[in-house]
Amino acid sequence: SSDLSSHFHSSACSPISLGPAAMEHQVQSPDAKGQALSRKERRQLKEKAKIQSLQPLQQKLASKDAEEQLEAVRELQAMLGGSSSAADAVLGAEIVPWLLQLSQESSQPELQCQALWVLDSLTQGPADQTAKVVAEGAVKRLTPLLLEERSHVQEQTIMILANVAVASQELRDQVLASGAANHIMGMLHGSGVQHPPAVVCKAARFMDAISTWGPSQELSDATMARVLNTLAMLLMSTDEEVLKHVCKAMSHFQYSNPQHLAVLLMQGIFERMVFLLSHPSSEVQALVAGAVLRMACGSKTGMQAFLVCEPLPALKDLLESEDIALQRESCALVANVLAFGGPHVQEVVDAGCVPHLLKLLRDGDEETKRSAARAVAALSRRGGAEQIAVLLQADCITSMVKVLESMTFGGPVGVCRAALDFLDIVNKVQPNKVQKQMKEAGVEQMLKDLVESTPDAGVREKALALQQAL
Repeated sequence: SSDLSSHFHSSACSPISLGPAAMEHQVQSPDAKGQALSRKERRQLKEKAKIQSLQPLQQKLASKDAEEQLEAVRELQAMLGGSSSAADAVLGAEIVPWLLQLSQESSQPELQCQALWVLDSLTQGPADQTAKVVAEGAVKRLTPLLLEERSHVQEQTIMILANVAVASQELRDQVLASGAANHIMGMLHGSGVQHPPAVVCKAARFMDAISTWGPSQELSDATMARVLNTLAMLLMSTDEEVLKHVCKAMSHFQYSNPQHLAVLLMQGIFERMVFLLSHPSSEVQALVAGAVLRMACGSKTGMQAFLVCEPLPALKDLLESEDIALQRESCALVANVLAFGGPHVQEVVDAGCVPHLLKLLRDGDEETKRSAARAVAALSRRGGAEQIAVLLQADCITSMVKVLESMTFGGPVGVCRAALDFLDIVNKVQPNKVQKQMKEAGVEQMLKDLVESTPDAGVREKALALQQAL
């Protein structure tokens, strides 16, 4: 009896080893295939059941009784608010056409408002869900509602169109082709009309949404000029949310086209942005700095126009901030100012930016350190012997070598070149002192690794030249 018990436990607990043929037979078993198909069928049946369960709602929406229709719309709101998969079922049923029809019922304000609310929810999900709403003619049917006198209808319509525009470039272009953007921009530019703050805020979000995907055939030069003109106008707002949307929108564009930049310069855009660099909200400050970085660094004209506004005191304050985003953006801006050269190098020095750049080179996060490295390298090229002496006194060689080490096996080529240029320049000015510091920082091994690993011929050439100089 004990032997049998022992044999039973041993057999039950021991793993059964299957050979390759048995394994293959097990994988290809018809029963397993049948189970896989049945699982797929069960999913399909479940989805079909969800759609069928919405038939009573469809009947209510088709009713001629406004109260019954309103009850159905509110049930849809509860469904969409409680389940992430409910939108797929709603979109699979014949419900969106009814919602679009009810959105036109200006004689039933409550019903119209609630229908728009559901359409807003359905367009907040993935792009394929939003595309299904658009396929039912949503953009064409909703655009005329922008002319409604009631502000809450305008607000909800703008929100839905913004959801569509941000979902994909194709959908954004459909919104532009519908004329909705022209309606909204015309509304904002309308003389003597004071729009509610909520409508203006949603309009700013819409401008951000249509800017997300950059230029296209629908976003022609003429439309682009109007978009930039509208963004410049909205930037004069004191509403924090409006400012955030506008700065995000402005960060989406390239400003190498002189015509686009001219539109903004005529609006005094840089004066306003320099003022906003001192905004109480650090989030607004970071977004403004990011937008300025795109605008000012896109062309020589842009940088000149920015520097005329004397931004360096404000940038110095941002460099002092404990906010990482502010450190990163301001450091990148100052690096570009130094690279621009001329009298502005001395302005950076006079504004007291250099000590903060050196601190960020040593203690900043990875991206900030790289911007600081570019700034310090530009200062060594443009600042002359006096500034090089300041840099060497601050012992920034060790920090610069660490930045290079972090990029030995991958990193921005421009930063690698700038850091190697810096080491080469300071080595030529004070070779005895500099070579000792570089060797103590492990520069020889770092250069060897860089030569072996970099795919960039320019970086390799600079590293080899510095090796020879040492």
